[in-house]
Amino acid sequence: MMLMNFQRVSLNFILILPVMFFSCNSSKNPETVITGQFMEHIPEEITFTTPVNGTAFAGFFNRISPDSLGGFNILVNIPRPAFVNFSYETPCLIIEPGKQYRIILQADPRKGSFTLAGDLSIAQQFYNGLPHLNPMFCIYEYGEDIVHYSNISHKLCDALQKESDAICDLFRQGHLSEDLRDLLLTDRIIYYNLARAVLASRNHLEMRRNELPLPADLFEMWGEAISAVPLNDRFLLHSLYSYDYLLMHFWFRIYTEFDYDQFVELRNQKRDQGLTHRHNLQLAENFFQDEVLEFFTAGSFYYQHMRRQYDQDQQLILDQFKSKFPASNYTSFVEATFALMTGTRQ
Repeated sequence: MMLMNFQRVSLNFILILPVMFFSCNSSKNPETVITGQFMEHIPEEITFTTPVNGTAFAGFFNRISPDSLGGFNILVNIPRPAFVNFSYETPCLIIEPGKQYRIILQADPRKGSFTLAGDLSIAQQFYNGLPHLNPMFCIYEYGEDIVHYSNISHKLCDALQKESDAICDLFRQGHLSEDLRDLLLTDRIIYYNLARAVLASRNHLEMRRNELPLPADLFEMWGEAISAVPLNDRFLLHSLYSYDYLLMHFWFRIYTEFDYDQFVELRNQKRDQGLTHRHNLQLAENFFQDEVLEFFTAGSFYYQHMRRQYDQDQQLILDQFKSKFPASNYTSFVEATFALMTGTRQ
């Protein structure tokens, strides 16, 4: 299925909080103001994804403490629309340059999640009603019979087409700017094609495990999925699912460019040596470049931390990141993750 392609450019911004400051490159864009209010359950602090370079990655986050009444303010400078996420299980808040947002967060301590409400735009209400369960952790609402991947893939493509049509309708009705339309389209293309890639990946591993022949259309579907958003797309890195999408690209390239048995043997050696993280980054340099490689490398620290898979010399990997990307806006987040991994302070 072919959808519209849009040329993209990267973005930078400044995030300013009431009691702490996070700065990237300077920006002359008007401030975007997020005024939040917690109802009933007021947490001591909340975490939220920091849209550094426009990203919405779970590993790039900051914290803020609500006041005694549950209120808080976040001021952001962004040149283009972006997402801010207050919980991985909650739809992202869509923000645009120079606008003000009044939101209400209803905390659920049992689930560790929030419900987003308040003065929400039509675009936000539409986005909140879309599926957001990450396909990396759950095989969709279409069922667990993943062997019939072609049928599921068609259903995913149909769902994407319906959402894309609805987004374009909102644009024609004047509810979306061109940039916001492009952001939402890219986000949903990534979401559904991540699902297709995960579907292919799980079938691939299962067939390898059972020594079954690999159908040609399995890798065809996987290849289509990871090519749906080009690596030079200007909103590629803005989706909550961007890192997972690049990870599926990463493994597709490995399984199509390396001999499987030889790679498995090499991987086992790297694992025994405690060098899987470093090996991943060496491989990534063959697949990605520029800001995509920088984002993937920075995000890999958080990914390894969440999996509790640490190399023997994480300090060397951190030093290599700083050397390769000396002016990276991700450095403070990478250092924070490194401190969690090693129990040290940077």
